[in-house]
Amino acid sequence: MLFFMILAIANGLCIGGSRSINGKLAQHDGALAASFWNHLGGFLFLSLLLASGAAAFRLPLDAPWSAWCGGVIGAAFVALNGFALPRLGTMKTALLVIAGQMLAGALIDRIVGDGGQSAPVQLAGIALIILGLYVSKPQAVALQPSRAGQHDHRHPGQRQRATQGVPTVRPHAVHQPQPSDRHRHVNAAISGIRAARGCRMQGQQPGEQRQRQRRGASSHKGRPSRNTSHGR
Repeated sequence: MLFFMILAIANGLCIGGSRSINGKLAQHDGALAASFWNHLGGFLFLSLLLASGAAAFRLPLDAPWSAWCGGVIGAAFVALNGFALPRLGTMKTALLVIAGQMLAGALIDRIVGDGGQSAPVQLAGIALIILGLYVSKPQAVALQPSRAGQHDHRHPGQRQRATQGVPTVRPHAVHQPQPSDRHRHVNAAISGIRAARGCRMQGQQPGEQRQRQRRGASSHKGRPSRNTSHGR
């Protein structure tokens, strides 16, 4: 029993490695092309084994028609895996595939009737896998500038890696935004009006002083002189 368990674990390792390789191949040539090359390589490998006499080869004509659908399902599996793995990652894709396999096994056992008692256990395992995927889902954390007075307890190397590729935001750029073109034009117009008004006021001051002097001179002419004696 232990030997067969080890074989099952080795089979799982081969499946995981094959999925990762097919996913990388799908990134370069597409999912369908990756499935084609995968099955072509498997066909050549099995052909060499059969030609060497490692196993007997015969055409199973007495097998039901559904037994011939395994190749089509396998090709679809490899193509779908190559499409999903680059987008979800190896770990998440493997867990979802295992959940799908357990669900298919539970349905087949229920329909066929063999091992139907283990269906609730398999459904519980599927629920645990889905729960594990939900718990391990990364939380999106928005990058915010550090506030004054807060201390970063991370290692300097971690802080450097975290800040790589993040644009530096200066405090004055956030709290003191630059004025727009419209505001600059308005401020320039106001400054020009003030300057013109100041020049006009300066130009009017000499004229006003001359008018005041004339008014003062005319008022002095109309008044009697204080130095004239009353006896005359």
